[in-house]
Amino acid sequence: MASADQRIVPVREAEELDLVQALKGEQYLSFVKLISHELGGPTAVLGGYLSMWLDGSMGELPPELRKSADICYAKVVQLKNLINQILLAARIYDRALDPQKRVVDLVGWLREAAHDIAFTVSSTGHALQFDVLPRALRADIDADLLRSALFNLVDNAQKFSPAGTSIRIRLLGLGTRAVIEVVDEGPGLPPDFALEPFARRDRHIGFQWPGVGLGLFIARGVAQAHGGDLNYETSLGGTVMRMEIPAMREREPNG
Repeated sequence: MASADQRIVPVREAEELDLVQALKGEQYLSFVKLISHELGGPTAVLGGYLSMWLDGSMGELPPELRKSADICYAKVVQLKNLINQILLAARIYDRALDPQKRVVDLVGWLREAAHDIAFTVSSTGHALQFDVLPRALRADIDADLLRSALFNLVDNAQKFSPAGTSIRIRLLGLGTRAVIEVVDEGPGLPPDFALEPFARRDRHIGFQWPGVGLGLFIARGVAQAHGGDLNYETSLGGTVMRMEIPAMREREPNG
């Protein structure tokens, strides 16, 4: 029988505490690199075959299998994102994130990312809306890192939002800043919410796809590595996650 100063920890919570301690140990970075590599190979093969089936490269897919293939591809995209999450969180926590930047048009970059994002969102019963600028907006970014940050923001939004609601992605140019907003129609964040790794305080909401509290921590880390930051506004009507990074001011046309 436990003494008065001992705490009985449920099995599920004990496993999560063990995971936290493992990732904070001296060998955690090597561990997550190894796991990410081992999971990445099979995931890439699955994604490749599913993509070929869906685009018709391997012949016409029977209509009765189309929906199942769409869902499977969306889950592969989620799995790829989770693998990246684990490795990115470790690098951010270890202050080892080193963005490989190049000048990119964020409007074009966002349109390219929209394909996989749309698959992921539709698989959870949500509608996706894009609101982008009609002109180019250039920034010096690591396109892959920023894409991972965006996926995490969208993944967080769909967990918070009831099925049938919309998730909106907005790209704004404010002077020398680019702002990427992800807007959901969920119940809002809990009062004790924190942008820290493994800091989930929302298990009572009962998400269909629970996580371990890495997504927003990663998005903030990526934004900060680009010289920006992540902030949010939340209410009972939904949450706006706002990622700001430096952008290049476009030259005004000659009059």
